[in-house]
Amino acid sequence: MLSALCLLAPAALGGDILTFCYNKDTSYPWITHDRPGLALRLVTLASEKLDRRVILTGMPWQRCLTEVKAGRFRGALAASFKPERLEFGRYPVDAQGRPDRSKRLFNEQYVLVRFKGSGVFWDGKTVQPAGARIATSFQVSIAETLRALGIRVDDGSKGSDATLRKLLLNRSDAAVILQSGALFEFDRNPEYAEKLKMVLPPIEDKSYYILLGHAVEPELAQRIWDAVEHARESPAYAAQKKAFFSGK
Repeated sequence: MLSALCLLAPAALGGDILTFCYNKDTSYPWITHDRPGLALRLVTLASEKLDRRVILTGMPWQRCLTEVKAGRFRGALAASFKPERLEFGRYPVDAQGRPDRSKRLFNEQYVLVRFKGSGVFWDGKTVQPAGARIATSFQVSIAETLRALGIRVDDGSKGSDATLRKLLLNRSDAAVILQSGALFEFDRNPEYAEKLKMVLPPIEDKSYYILLGHAVEPELAQRIWDAVEHARESPAYAAQKKAFFSGK
């Protein structure tokens, strides 16, 4: 059932159907290709509380955001907070007007990955030594954070695997990727595990949300975000997580 929902073609807006797009690239365990990832399972559970049919469609991330901006999809998942996205969408906010992390789909941490024995490190404020070249994936918010600190960033890679491959080829001095992505790539690629090291603590902790287009009515938007929170804390989602990590 979950796979069928992910594979259905997007329908016209309106009625009882909610159309969401998401980045089709693997982001373990949230978005995966061999079976529905945890983000898609969570949204499916939330849809049951909404009593609405949800259609999930994977595509390149930039296209997904463009589709939401054009009004062809109700929202995008999973989106971290970026102020410029408020031009065409909105996030759940708390009483102070800040992104409401209680309505998140999930949290993730960005970590530094370097060669074993390398002197590159995160000192809690910036990457040392100064001038180190840092590779990140295309269109990720951490790239802007690092640039604002004066760090040299190459964000031309597509996904965690390509970013780590760039590091192995000595085209960067270190990489900054999601911790879950690093663990996934280390597990499936012995060369990464042999030559590279993930450095903790994380550089940044981010929450990821359903970014909803302005065409979604405020009352419905709040119901969607509330349903996500309820589903995320539910026994049903705990069971889904257990099933996922058991290979189901």
